[in-house]
Amino acid sequence: NYALANIPRDPGTTVAYNLGVGFVREEARSTWGFEYLFEPITSNTWAEAGEAPPVPGQSPLPPNFKTIENFFNFSNHIVRAGVHAVTHLPWLDYRLGAQLHFYRYELNQNDNIWRTSRFVKQDWVETTLTGGLSVKFSSIQIQYSLQLILGNGMVGTVTDGRRITPTGEDGRTLADAADFLIAPSGKLVVDKIPLITQQITFLYRLD
Repeated sequence: NYALANIPRDPGTTVAYNLGVGFVREEARSTWGFEYLFEPITSNTWAEAGEAPPVPGQSPLPPNFKTIENFFNFSNHIVRAGVHAVTHLPWLDYRLGAQLHFYRYELNQNDNIWRTSRFVKQDWVETTLTGGLSVKFSSIQIQYSLQLILGNGMVGTVTDGRRITPTGEDGRTLADAADFLIAPSGKLVVDKIPLITQQITFLYRLD
């Protein structure tokens, strides 16, 4: 299943690139870094009829008939910045970082069963904030790291839940045999789930 459009079966064909540039600046007690990445992606996905029951009132579909076709064009952007610095106390240093991940795509979707099409543009931002402290005492080092992710979550679409349900010879509905999902017509939704991760590491040097 393709998460962005709730499309079953064939994952299709996807071509993705990751192009970036960055720089680092070192000073007496600190190191600064910056990075920018551009992620262009094209994706063509579809669903095939397979062995699905025929649609009421229509001729049986060939097994390789594409019931739904999706054409995605992504233009994602990532911006990162961070610093690692040593305080005036030689045994204490800290790290700070931030990342903005911009998701943006366009979808052309063709429903070949209902002979309809739609065009959708969606975008959202995922923010990651990080920080950490390191304390050194002789051969012992203690590290604490904190990561906070905002704007992420489960991605889906608003739908009315319709599906094509075949009928038997007696005209009764065969709900369990239904195998066609109607292309969702609603907007993309992201159930935002803040994610907090903390880690404490103890290091002991044997030399």
